[in-house]
Amino acid sequence: MAVYLDLFHGRDTIDEDLNDWGDHGPSLGPFDSIQTTYLDHIRPVIGGESPGDFRFRDGMLVWRGKYFGDWCVVSEPAFPVEPIEATLQYLASQL
Repeated sequence: MAVYLDLFHGRDTIDEDLNDWGDHGPSLGPFDSIQTTYLDHIRPVIGGESPGDFRFRDGMLVWRGKYFGDWCVVSEPAFPVEPIEATLQYLASQL
């Protein structure tokens, strides 16, 4: 079974004061599994290999210049799924 990472409560800056719950999405994946280590990084796995890590800053997951305060590992994505090739390319650029 594939898993996806759904991102919630996005903001443009770390200290942005949100008037509501922030931006939703995207959903990222599909991945074979996802490993989290000490709120330092989230490591997706595809075919036994990790293409790179999702990183955190001040407790928020950083994705394409946005900061997400919440995320969920799901089997069915809630938001539009970013093409896996674009996700892998972005992760590789962050190494």
